[in-house]
Amino acid sequence: MGNRYVIIGFAFLLAVFGCEKEVNLDDRITIIQGDSDAADIAKMNGWIYSRMKDVYFWSDELKDSLEYDYSLAPDKFFASLKVAADRFSYSEPNSSYSGGTKGVNLNDSVKLDSIYSIGGKRIGYFYYTGFDTEADVTDVILKMKGVDELIIDVRSNPGGYVHTCTYLASLLVPTSCLGKLFYSASYNSRLGEFYKSTTGSERTYTYLLDNTLVRNRSLCLKRLWILAGSGSASCSELLVNSLRPYMQVIAIGETTVGKDVGMSPLENSRCKYRFWPITFRNYNAHGNPVPMTGLVPDYPVGDTAPAMLGDIREPLLAKALEEINKIQE
Repeated sequence: MGNRYVIIGFAFLLAVFGCEKEVNLDDRITIIQGDSDAADIAKMNGWIYSRMKDVYFWSDELKDSLEYDYSLAPDKFFASLKVAADRFSYSEPNSSYSGGTKGVNLNDSVKLDSIYSIGGKRIGYFYYTGFDTEADVTDVILKMKGVDELIIDVRSNPGGYVHTCTYLASLLVPTSCLGKLFYSASYNSRLGEFYKSTTGSERTYTYLLDNTLVRNRSLCLKRLWILAGSGSASCSELLVNSLRPYMQVIAIGETTVGKDVGMSPLENSRCKYRFWPITFRNYNAHGNPVPMTGLVPDYPVGDTAPAMLGDIREPLLAKALEEINKIQE
């Protein structure tokens, strides 16, 4: 045989495993006549398959376990599990891999912020590249205290952590909306049954935060201006879609990606890769997901960028300022 090992014992892979724990790989896969590297790869791929059966949004569409090639490198094996409808699941190097060096994020997610005084109004603006830490959000929101209007530029923001998105949204909405539903999430049949048995609902529900810190930091805006485009996805779209039941959100730029689904990481310190499978679909308080075709801007503007970001002559920002100046209150 081309490969110098045989995998047996996969009948157990088809059993329904509890979502609250992982299954011991050694109980499920036996390696015969193999070197240690091949054995480790096969074991890791068995772990990936079992976790995907538990949490993958399209788990019911996965093929029988024996139809996959467990000799592939883990990132290639993960890619082989993706179904046709999955546009977003991916893998990346694992910074916590015991054989590697832990990476350090040197980049803050807020790259630029300004406050413009135009037409008697204080207009805040910040260029936001990823929903990373709540500290980044806090710092820029504190700078924006007292602005009459706020523009958030997410044209190059592919998403990030939903808890950071929820936190940011909580700082933007009128305080009368705090504590209300921000978004709900649906899952595959296994997780749906698990949540129904433990909470009474197949969905989970995330609410706008309501605590003293949020209320003290809140901008309590009447409306929000978003600069978006083909680089805006996931949490950038979640922010727009899930705020619209509570406030006016005006989008300027180009149509967004259309990522109505979210991810949860699969990580194992013995694997060189971290995996990000799609695990849920989100909906706003009205039950509407982000359209798969993307969010269409209220004011279409091409991102030709003849001026620097933050320059009032830059097309998307210029359009936002133009529309803001039309408002008479």
